[in-house]
Amino acid sequence: MKHILFFIIGLSFTTHLIAQFPRQEQVNSIKMHDTDLKTAIEKLGQLYQVDILYSDDLLKDKRVNCEIRDMSVEQALNIMLKNTDIAFREESSTQIILYPKRNQNIDVYGWIIDASSGETLPYANIILEGSSRGTSSNSEGRFALLDVPPSSTLMADYIGYKSSQIYIDNTDLSPVLYVTLTPQNLESDPVIVQDENQDIFSIGKNSGQMSLNSRQFDQLPVIAGRDMIRALTYLPGVDQRSNSSTVLNIRGGLPSENLVTLDGITLYHTDHAFGILSAVPTS
Repeated sequence: MKHILFFIIGLSFTTHLIAQFPRQEQVNSIKMHDTDLKTAIEKLGQLYQVDILYSDDLLKDKRVNCEIRDMSVEQALNIMLKNTDIAFREESSTQIILYPKRNQNIDVYGWIIDASSGETLPYANIILEGSSRGTSSNSEGRFALLDVPPSSTLMADYIGYKSSQIYIDNTDLSPVLYVTLTPQNLESDPVIVQDENQDIFSIGKNSGQMSLNSRQFDQLPVIAGRDMIRALTYLPGVDQRSNSSTVLNIRGGLPSENLVTLDGITLYHTDHAFGILSAVPTS
């Protein structure tokens, strides 16, 4: 019993010491000929002083032939697993995980979040890079993109925020993503709009007289063609009874108080069709 207890204590102490050793970056030479893959992985972990985690079924009935010379543990694993359906992921500087490669497409779900406030962002765009496929987040900032190829990259865009790339890890069959976007000020070159003042109305020679330039009629918003009487409503103090009437009220006065002359001839009725159409020709 004492011998067994001493052996257990010594084994624990040895394992603890191995865990404390720094990771070996390169090994001079390893040569394996028709070696069981599990045995080769265990030997690799011992030589590089790194924990390699895996399932026994993953390495079952697999053998390897390779020679490793002056390379890192990642390079060594790439050579050993080259012709297998096994991939690896480095969790830390002293821990590597082996997992089966998955070629089937996956469903991706997630949320788009403001990095500064933590609030969700509704109606953000999520695009699958290299394709025309994509989706947008709903009113709650949640999105779903189905049948995504493994090891794909998504691009999240939102107006006023920096775009973000998201790499899809094919080790997760249904990943839930929390995509944070950082606000960004949008800057652009100044826009200068230039125009010239065009006087449609001009002051006449006599006091209280104003002249209307008929050439500028086309620049006025009109309904049912050009109308000289309705054009006068753009003068201050002149308005209409309604939008569909050509009868004018000048400075609160009655329409019957207006004096309209055409080539010196007094017009007593300036409208017809119940006041909808003007009786004054504009051409």
